[in-house]
Amino acid sequence: MPAPSRRRGNGNANSDASNRRTEFFQVRLTKPERRALEDRADRAGMKPSAFIRSRIFLDAGDVVKDIRERVKSPREKQRDDILKQLSAIGNNLNQLARVANTNGEVRKAEQLEARIAELGDLMVKLR
Repeated sequence: MPAPSRRRGNGNANSDASNRRTEFFQVRLTKPERRALEDRADRAGMKPSAFIRSRIFLDAGDVVKDIRERVKSPREKQRDDILKQLSAIGNNLNQLARVANTNGEVRKAEQLEARIAELGDLMVKLR
């Protein structure tokens, strides 16, 4: 009787069967080699297996298009969170500036518009 198969993959029932990875390949590494691999993969924002595949296929001149394997580093996630928060603040300031303009409070509107411009500059720097 065959051994039960281990479930691998991303768990997405909608994924195309032709793109499922069914083949397994094992490589032995020293502890320092494994740490180096994991560090490089982490810096690239990828899982080690995805990093290895990308290096193999990119070195061969192929293009790897499997975006779902991209894992954001904690720093990238933090930057994205900050950008979202700044965007929300900018939207709120813009709404306040509109109200101030509508109510004839030009000075307040100008101050708010200056803060909106500062937020925009900050967001550009963060990207």
